[in-house]
Amino acid sequence: MEALKEEKQRHKFSYPESVEWKEISKKVKSIAIVGITGSGKTSLAYKIIESFDKVVDIFKHPNVSILNERGYKQLHELADFEKLHDCVVFIDEPQLYIKYYESKSNVILMRLLSLCRQRNITLILVTSDTRFITRGLESYIDIWILKDLEFDLVKQGSMIRKIIKANSFIIEDGFSLDIAEYIFYSRLLRDYNGKHKFNQPVYFDDRYSKPYNFKTTKETPLKTQKN
Repeated sequence: MEALKEEKQRHKFSYPESVEWKEISKKVKSIAIVGITGSGKTSLAYKIIESFDKVVDIFKHPNVSILNERGYKQLHELADFEKLHDCVVFIDEPQLYIKYYESKSNVILMRLLSLCRQRNITLILVTSDTRFITRGLESYIDIWILKDLEFDLVKQGSMIRKIIKANSFIIEDGFSLDIAEYIFYSRLLRDYNGKHKFNQPVYFDDRYSKPYNFKTTKETPLKTQKN
């Protein structure tokens, strides 16, 4: 049994894309990706999105030109969810739009996640603020993806803290991941639980990772390629 476990671990590192996102995309309705700024959260999110055979809506993205490049749609307001079905919705840094400390916001997000299950919508949340995912929201998350994190800043008793502890072999304070690494955790898909690697999309550049940067927002894709 132990030998089989070790073989699975070796396989994960020998085959970076060993998580079968294409199959997973047919089953899950919510994915939370958390990590510090610059840890590669956004590039991994775009990599995961590629696996979905659904329309992709991105919430309040500041650079419409790169959405057009990928064939993705802009979602302007949370109320627009009422019109959606059978799609993927990606919200990058939701704490910019929804305050985690407001009790009303938690109710809105729980209703949103509940609606996603009814309408066959997969919601992907990416955040650098682990406090945003409250205890009430944790039960709605199908898949947790952890990038590099500061363990001391993670809330006591949170699911994120438990995942870090389960994937730290010596001491939790030393938890650290390279930009190409991530931790996968899901109660529904236990075979994938553990550390994996990924290759970022070939098209991914600063316009995707830093969409709020004035220069990358204003430049057209053609100008960016020439530079």
